[in-house]
Amino acid sequence: MSFIWSAYGYRRRSAKLMMFLKQGMERYGLVSFLRGNQRCDIEEIRLDDMISFRVKSERGNQSLSKS
Repeated sequence: MSFIWSAYGYRRRSAKLMMFLKQGMERYGLVSFLRGNQRCDIEEIRLDDMISFRVKSERGNQSLSKS
């Protein structure tokens, strides 16, 4: 995967990469979660944390997941 990021000029956890990801998440209405349904900020998690993305609900920052 690192070759894909380097092809676009991104480095690990760079401000440019974080801005790109956050803008994409906002554009598509996505929210990030750690395992166990714990909401997270992609800038604050560890690099080896497993995250999932969910679609925001119409009610605000909640995801559409029922869990």
